Amino acid sequence: MSNIVMAITLGRRFDYKDPEFSYFVQLLNENFNNGAVLGPVNFIPILEKLPIDIFGAKQMSKNAERCDAFLQNEINEHEKTLDQNNIRDFIDAYLVELRQERDTDNYFSGANLLASIGDLFAAGTETTATTIRWALMYLLNNMDIQHKMWKEINENVGSGRLPSLSDKPNLPYCEAVILESLRLGNIVPFSLPHTVSEDIYYKGMKIPKDSVIFPSLDSVVYDESLFPNSHIFNPERFIDENGKLCGQEKILTFSLGRRVCLGESLARLELFLYLTALVQRFQFLPPEGDNPPAVEGKLGVTYSPILYKIRAVRRS
Repeated sequence: MSNIVMAITLGRRFDYKDPEFSYFVQLLNENFNNGAVLGPVNFIPILEKLPIDIFGAKQMSKNAERCDAFLQNEINEHEKTLDQNNIRDFIDAYLVELRQERDTDNYFSGANLLASIGDLFAAGTETTATTIRWALMYLLNNMDIQHKMWKEINENVGSGRLPSLSDKPNLPYCEAVILESLRLGNIVPFSLPHTVSEDIYYKGMKIPKDSVIFPSLDSVVYDESLFPNSHIFNPERFIDENGKLCGQEKILTFSLGRRVCLGESLARLELFLYLTALVQRFQFLPPEGDNPPAVEGKLGVTYSPILYKIRAVRRS
């Protein structure tokens, strides 16, 4: 998945044995997996100044700096070879816009370019991979749902080709499974920090301008008024009486508002293509003699399922 984002942002794919690429992915994974330990530092920033790196904040900052250095080098190379009449990738498109809007009051800047690429990697790699792992865990525990998903694919796509984006309107149940996996997986319990642009009052409490806030997205996930029996995996909650997909706006995995995750569209497309292809080609079962895995997770930058074993049986 990292290579997909590389192709979109940098315009090229890397060999998986490429040491520079492998190191970059390693740094990303370390920060994604260890993000939970930063909780105290996020809420009490002065803790980062402690002489010992008890929360791992210093190491994560070093990792982020190394990732930024790798990406900045790619941006510099793009600037040297930029041809406004031949846009190769996301970086090119951003640089063209940056040059055109340089003298105006806008949000295009070198720093925002790095942040935007970071959003694409977060959604296009970590969020996507974690959601697929949650979805497969739920399908192992709900074989009837897995069968219904496969049946919809078989009736509308068949087995002679892989599902494509043009099939999405005909596969509402598959999309509902993805939405329910995003919801119940609770992949991003807290949004990334936001800053309050002006003084606001909420339920009698003042939130001063420039306050840093961490929106609690999981307050929606388990809201019984939105999702009755919210702790049960039920894709049907996203299907209306006419069999059409509904309720997508209730999913806040990618946050909301003007600072919604830039990689949301990419992640949703990846999830649809990967999961439908997997279920089309394989039946997923627990290892022989084992029960389905317990539905449990652990918190990093995302909330991911515990490691579990799976048996993939190729469909005939």
